[in-house]
Amino acid sequence: MMLRAKSLLRVLSTTLAMALLPSVAMGGHDDAPPTCMDERNQVLEYNNEVVVHWVKTTRNQYRARAHINGTVVKLYGRKGGHEHLSVQIGSNVTEVIEVIYNTAFGEVEREIDVGSSVQACGDYITSNKPTGHYRASPDGAILHWVHKSTKHSHHHGYLMIDGILYGDEEPAY
Repeated sequence: MMLRAKSLLRVLSTTLAMALLPSVAMGGHDDAPPTCMDERNQVLEYNNEVVVHWVKTTRNQYRARAHINGTVVKLYGRKGGHEHLSVQIGSNVTEVIEVIYNTAFGEVEREIDVGSSVQACGDYITSNKPTGHYRASPDGAILHWVHKSTKHSHHHGYLMIDGILYGDEEPAY
């Protein structure tokens, strides 16, 4: 019950902060978070508690859709055209996920800081062991495809940092 109250408080405080912050829209778009869709084409609300459970209990390479709301706790930097950041999504400091954003879908115009609020929708993958040429995530799981989809068979994702929407531009390939 305490975790649910803290999660609700975090969502409310983030929503209030986003309403009070000056909006810097990318491409003229409104910076309200887009709708996140699951695999069955149903609206997916924030599911931080479920994602924390997946990180702790699922086998390597388990995949699902996720919609998270949290706080940046570590910056892993830019690698191969992707920004990597660790986002705390639970009440415990170990309840984190690595969010990976493809900058081909729009550069992050402001510096990302530890403490920045993050909302993201994308594909969850448990990543606690190396697979092929991919290393294991330091957080044990990743959230990627947090951008517009160029494939009709794949749902869109998004990344919002401190009320600024990213990932809605046409890719710069």
